[in-house]
Amino acid sequence: MKICISLLALVVTLQLVSSSNAGKVERLVGGNVVESHITQFPYEVSVRRRFCDACAYEHYCSGTILSSKVVITARSCLQDAVPQRTQVVASTSKRSASAQDGQVYLVEGFVEHKHADIALIHLALELVFNELSIVPVTLATELPAKGTKALVAGWGQLSEFEANFDDGLKAVEVPIMDLTECRKAYFWTEVKDWEFCAGYLQGGVDACQGDAGSPLMVDDQMVGIVSWGYGCARRGNPGVYTNVVLLREWIDQNSNIFIDFL
Repeated sequence: MKICISLLALVVTLQLVSSSNAGKVERLVGGNVVESHITQFPYEVSVRRRFCDACAYEHYCSGTILSSKVVITARSCLQDAVPQRTQVVASTSKRSASAQDGQVYLVEGFVEHKHADIALIHLALELVFNELSIVPVTLATELPAKGTKALVAGWGQLSEFEANFDDGLKAVEVPIMDLTECRKAYFWTEVKDWEFCAGYLQGGVDACQGDAGSPLMVDDQMVGIVSWGYGCARRGNPGVYTNVVLLREWIDQNSNIFIDFL
């Protein structure tokens, strides 16, 4: 995670930014944020971590079911993580362990890309698909055209400056942006070839802390992974996503091989 660049979570905001108060954002939470259920996103899982032996597991990021034993997430989600303190919870619409729903899966190991913000979580046991709330995702074969509406869901913060998490799954719709336009928006840093933007230059709809790793979907196919952005829903700073289409070969190579994690 870069300095001043946050992992993303779903937010919708009304931005009131003056030239004398640049960067300050007033928020009207609601609007296009939609309360969702896991049956609408049955490929999505909660990636939970605990940070000490006595600590409880807590939602940290989202992930996407690729196969019965592999979950796709963002590499940044696994920074300093160890398999023994990481678990995946499928078939749940809630972020909290107190909800006592969903199916908990232990983690066998991680495979992290050397450069791109993508990683694979290999599970200790196979997921049990049920066609309702635990379903493998379909990966897109090409990135949709500029302006195509995409859907992203997650359990992150509802505003940038407050840790106001809602326990339920939320979803928003954002348009795919042209890579050139994306790079102009982030002229002061580097948007890699394997990244792209989705959102609005005027801000207002975005993702923020807690939703890194969430899938970006177009026509029920995964095109991206929530990765980073400057703030949440700020004017001129759309969300940046890892391009799954360009990384399909890496995904294929690292999802089916035997790895000795011990």
